Amino acid sequence: MTPNGDCTGGSLQRAAVVGRDVPGMTFARADLRGATLMSNNFENANFASADFEGATLSGARLVGANLSNADFTRANLMGADLTGANIDGADFDRALLGGTIFPDGRVCAAGSIGRCVTKWEGPSLIDQFIGFPAW
Repeated sequence: MTPNGDCTGGSLQRAAVVGRDVPGMTFARADLRGATLMSNNFENANFASADFEGATLSGARLVGANLSNADFTRANLMGADLTGANIDGADFDRALLGGTIFPDGRVCAAGSIGRCVTKWEGPSLIDQFIGFPAW
């Protein structure tokens, strides 16, 4: 990392950085696979095309961050705040998103995986049990 907070193209693979306040840093094209980045303040940071595959970002503050084309495959973003972030082209395949605040203010429902669901989309509990015999 340079003194001006530029980690462009750097590798923090499997690093553990928890509870830090590092707003506005640049991590464009950085390798963050498997990193533990819980509860950090990355407000307005640049993560364009960063690789977060399998990373843990639960509780991270990514307000206004540039997450365009970032890869969040199998990442844990539960409870992260992405308010106002740029997620154009970002890949959330199999990412854990329960409690995540998306850029438009939607809060993802518990159990959201791969996409932000704001309410349960399956059959209701009543529908599931209609027709079953009482025990």
